[in-house]
Amino acid sequence: ASTIAILPSVASATIGDAASIDSGKVLFKQNCASCHANGENVMNPKKDLKKETLLKNIGSSAGTTNVLDTDQIVSWIEKSGQHKRLFFPNVPGGKLTHENYEDAISFIVDQAGNEKW
Repeated sequence: ASTIAILPSVASATIGDAASIDSGKVLFKQNCASCHANGENVMNPKKDLKKETLLKNIGSSAGTTNVLDTDQIVSWIEKSGQHKRLFFPNVPGGKLTHENYEDAISFIVDQAGNEKW
């Protein structure tokens, strides 16, 4: 029998806050880590989740050169054909919602921006 993890609701969370990062950590471990463990990318090692790579491939916050823009990364990931085609068995319906992506990216930005990978 298969089980689906029901994640805690973070509707009141703000992208990048502690609740969003905590929820994102759970989402990342259950849905993303198989390809992106420790910020790596098993499909394309040149597109890892390290801060320098994210800044190079996606860009920084307006008016900065070294600050990751969470909203910009969420938008980029949601438009990614690779991620649109994936089925995530640990979420209802197999697809991450916009809020799921916001939380997962909050965790990724926290890891990358603080060099925790």
